[in-house]
Amino acid sequence: CIYSKLLLTEAKKVYWGKVVWEEGKDVNKKDVKGAAMKRSDRFDLLAMVQDWLTDIFFEEDTDEATLLEKLRKFKNDIKTKLFAGEFDQYLILRKNVRGNLNSYKVDQPHIRVAKKLQEMGLYRPGDAVKWVVVADGAEEPVIGDKIPKPTPSGYTYYWHRIEDAINRMIKPLIKSKEVSLDAFFN
Repeated sequence: CIYSKLLLTEAKKVYWGKVVWEEGKDVNKKDVKGAAMKRSDRFDLLAMVQDWLTDIFFEEDTDEATLLEKLRKFKNDIKTKLFAGEFDQYLILRKNVRGNLNSYKVDQPHIRVAKKLQEMGLYRPGDAVKWVVVADGAEEPVIGDKIPKPTPSGYTYYWHRIEDAINRMIKPLIKSKEVSLDAFFN
């Protein structure tokens, strides 16, 4: 592969690249490795945000100040829309549950959700459960097409995960010693 742009993070095997040549052919595609957007325990909005950020990174060359201003606006728009409930359908977390629910030694969110579903007669061992974090430390199962509405602390849970992902992605872009992530996000 030949990349026209490549963003490397401090973490091993985590990068975003724009591939322009692969196996003897001209291409124009994103190559994302190790990002949360590829993990199975992520919610759709997190993957969408990372995908949108990748598009911003790979736009035509802009100076650092212009790029940072675009990223600041993007971050603020995402946060405003998240807390306004515009992304609720993309906040669903999913995980398979194997075995007996009582055999789990750690009180994990997907097990708590499975136990709630079991009480309602809506769970079978081996099912994948879906839930939304509605408040700090509280999850509600998604049943059918009914998506539970998060409280402000539920939105804060999602925002912290999104903000952490944005931080990790933006950090390699900030070359100027005068700009810090703290300054960027505050």
